[in-house]
Amino acid sequence: MGRHPSDTLADAQSGLGVGHNTLGLPHVEKTVLRAPLVQFPTPLWYPGHRSLHRLAKRFVEFEANPGIPRLLKLSSAALSA
Repeated sequence: MGRHPSDTLADAQSGLGVGHNTLGLPHVEKTVLRAPLVQFPTPLWYPGHRSLHRLAKRFVEFEANPGIPRLLKLSSAALSA
């Protein structure tokens, strides 16, 4: 977080080395991502989920009797948040 590989002990500024490069990508120095704080589809646990009542019903129907038609209905309810 905030570290740069060229920092030295004499001038560490925001840290030493590279942090949070989970994939181990070579030559990554810094990345800044700017985007709106929204998720799609809306997670089930969000308050005010608009189609939770339909989604819960479709999920129970799918669990009781799995199949492609019920899976499509479940997916449709999940995406209509």
